[in-house]
Amino acid sequence: KKMSEDWSLLLCFFPSNWVELAAETDVLKKLRK
Repeated sequence: KKMSEDWSLLLCFFPSNWVELAAETDVLKKLRK
């Protein structure tokens, strides 16, 4: 499967604040390093 296809599917189930969640996840990934 293509990554873009998985993302489009995930976005369908994302809450209205998915942008904030994505930002928080990105921050967590940076903190782990």
